[in-house]
Amino acid sequence: MSDMYCPKCKTLLNNDEKASGKCFNCGASFSSVLPEEKKSTQTSDAISNENAIGGILKAIGILILIIGTIGSIVIAGGDGYGYEFSFARFILP
Repeated sequence: MSDMYCPKCKTLLNNDEKASGKCFNCGASFSSVLPEEKKSTQTSDAISNENAIGGILKAIGILILIIGTIGSIVIAGGDGYGYEFSFARFILP
C-alpha cells in the first residue's frame, strides 16, 4: 500500500486514519482512499457446483433408501406361500 501523508501537518497516516478520513494528530479531514474489497466470482461458482453435487448425492441416497426398504420387505416375505413379516427378516437383508 502506498504511503499517504496528512495534507495539513504532513505526518505519515496509518491505516485507521486512512479509513476514517481524518488525521488523529491535527484533526484535518480528507477523502478516504482505501480500496474496497472485490468479491471473487470463483467462490460463487465453486459453491454452486458443490450444491449441485450435494443435490445429486442426496437424490441417489433417497433412491437407495427407498429401493432398499422395498427390497427388504420383499425378501422378508420370502417363501411365496404367505406373507409373514418378521422384524429380524426385515433388518438382516
